[in-house]
Amino acid sequence: MDKPLLENAEVKFQSPRQRKIKARWLVMTFIFLSTVLAYTDRSNISIVAVTMMKEFGWNEQQLAFWLQLFSLAICFWEFLQDGCPINGEESSFLRLG
Repeated sequence: MDKPLLENAEVKFQSPRQRKIKARWLVMTFIFLSTVLAYTDRSNISIVAVTMMKEFGWNEQQLAFWLQLFSLAICFWEFLQDGCPINGEESSFLRLG
């Protein structure tokens, strides 16, 4: 009366190569989406600069300061993620994988 649950179940196994290919496509999809997001962010900053200046009471030099600070923060974060080649070697600080 009681049958094992896995008796009628179909189990599909994938080869390690098939899993790597799927993982690569997933990673490439995330890279593409993050690139599109970064591009639109940079484009939108130039569009909303006038509104930011009015809202925060900034002049052009203050806006430039904050935008440069933003760019430096992005650069620093990229350095932590990707590393910086020094003498042919890459830094692996905060590298995942």
